[in-house]
Amino acid sequence: MHGQGHKGIALLLYSPITYILLEAGRPILAIGGLVTILFLSMLPDKDMVIALLPHRGPTHTIWFAVLVGLGLAGLGVGIQYGLDEIGVVAVAVPVAFLFFVGFCSVLFHIVGDSMTPSGVRPYKPISSHKHALGLTKSGSFIGNWAFYLLGLVANGVAVAIALQQHFLV
Repeated sequence: MHGQGHKGIALLLYSPITYILLEAGRPILAIGGLVTILFLSMLPDKDMVIALLPHRGPTHTIWFAVLVGLGLAGLGVGIQYGLDEIGVVAVAVPVAFLFFVGFCSVLFHIVGDSMTPSGVRPYKPISSHKHALGLTKSGSFIGNWAFYLLGLVANGVAVAIALQQHFLV
């Protein structure tokens, strides 16, 4: 799957989270999480520019998702600690949320690649079972843009429903 498709899958799968966070009165987390997931949505495909890594190999596993989640959470803790040390009061972002966003950014990418005939092996090396739904080819213009538009609509609907409940009587 290409960039538009991965961003669309991320938008689609994040839309319930958008709704939940907006309903909980946490719009900054909703927006920040979405922006971060979109920013990281192509991270697993960096394996294509690293000669030692096969495409859809280690970076397309749940283990890599855990690693990215831990890395993002650690970055958040480090930034918060650094700001505390110099006396700057910052808005604290829950570490668990940072882990969740990092984990989901890779998980959503894996879900996108599982839609293709090539599929992924997300539990390797524990299991070599291949997940391949074959709904669309990786390079399909229509498939990638369909997921992108579906994701935009899903997130738009999530925002509209959440806002409607707050502003309409």
